[in-house]
Formats: sequence, C-alpha cells, structure tokens
Amino acid sequence: MIYLAASMWLLFAVLLAWGVHHLWCGLFRPRVVNGVLLPATVLAQVGYIMGLLITGTSARNVSLVGDDGPEPADGDPSAGPPPAPLLASVVLALLPLIGLAAGTELTCRALGEPLVGRVSASHLASQPPLTLPAFWEQLRHLVTLAEETVEAVRGLEWTAWPTGALLYVLLCLVVRAAPLRGNFRGQGGAIVVAGIAGALAGTVLPEFPETIAAYWPTLTVAVGLLLVVLMLSLIARGIVGVYHILNT
Repeated sequence: MIYLAASMWLLFAVLLAWGVHHLWCGLFRPRVVNGVLLPATVLAQVGYIMGLLITGTSARNVSLVGDDGPEPADGDPSAGPPPAPLLASVVLALLPLIGLAAGTELTCRALGEPLVGRVSASHLASQPPLTLPAFWEQLRHLVTLAEETVEAVRGLEWTAWPTGALLYVLLCLVVRAAPLRGNFRGQGGAIVVAGIAGALAGTVLPEFPETIAAYWPTLTVAVGLLLVVLMLSLIARGIVGVYHILNT
C-alpha cells in the first residue's frame, strides 16, 4: 500500500504546485514566473526535450521563460503540432518529474538536513486514508505539517548563505512540478505509471518499500512547503483582488 500512498502524495504535490503556479501567473506575467523559477525550469525543459527525442514527438511548448498563455484552438496556424499520444505524453511528463524529484532529493541531502530534520515525516500517511475518520485525521496532520514547516523555516540559520540557497532552490523545484501547459493528462499518467512501476519493483526487490520510505522525509518537506506557499499565495491574490475592486 505504500506505493499507492506515494502515488497519492505525489499527485497531491503536483496539484498543489499547479495551484501555486496558477496563482503566481495571475499576479505576474508567466514569463516572469518562469524566469524566477529558472533553475527548475531549465531542469524540467531538459527532461521534456529528452522525452521529445525518445518518443520522436514534434516539438511543442519548448521555451524557458515564455508566456504560458491559453492553448491555441485546433486548426489555428499558431497551434503547432497536435498533442502527443497518451503514451508519449506520459513520457514527456515523467522525465521532467523524475529530474525535479531527483533535484529535490539531492538538494535536501546537500543543504536541507536542518530543514528536513525539523519536519516529521509521520504527517503524511503511508497508507491511503480510505475511511472518513482517517481522512479527517489526515487533514489535521496537513494543518500541523504546514505549521511545523513554518517553524522549521523560522528556525534555520538565516545568517548563513546556504539557507537562502536551500529555500530558493527547493521552492523552484517543488513549484515547477506543476504540469507543463497542455500536458496534465500526461502528468497524471506519469504518476500512475510510477506507482505501478514501484509496485512491480516491490515484488522483485523485497527492500524496495524501505527505499521508498527513505525518501518520505523529502516528500513531506515538499508537500509542507507547497501548502505554506499556496496559503500565502491565496492571501496575496486576495489582497490584490480587493485592491483592484476598491480602485475601479
């Protein structure tokens, strides 16, 4: 069941990242947002281009800091090549996701021990909350996770340069996990494929569940950061919305 739980939390993290990215693009031009997230944007686009080469799919949405505007209508000359088939779209989403996950883990191992050590990995259930009491209990844990993440960030040594580098790189990596424009079905499919692959690996490698458990603290920190950033982004979006209403 840990494979199903890992897939569930990964999907949850992607949805949180999507929400944060959407809110930021409502406050600033997408070009600015993608530029701020440049380290992770480069990593995601490298994975995307590798996916294009592997699947032989025509280039679509390959830009570092371009504006992620609405998708062109079918038949529009600016629409470019048609969307990739489902299998190709899964590969196009899976490779950037693997790169971002690996980057997050390496960052946490290199610089993030003070942060990871202050956030309890038990806040993310290793079993899906399939009953109503378990669901409400998990919601309470998510609120506690957000609170614990804020306290962990506040407790970092802000006079040392690695603290700023850690938070900037982590925020870039987790927020850029948002699906690339027009490929959410591929992102969802990639998470399902990752879960199935993990379950199959677990039948062959008895120690594989312990391997997944070893990455649970990093996943917990990523979800905690996204929860906090989403709440702050919602507050900022609300303030800007009220300001525009009062000045019209």
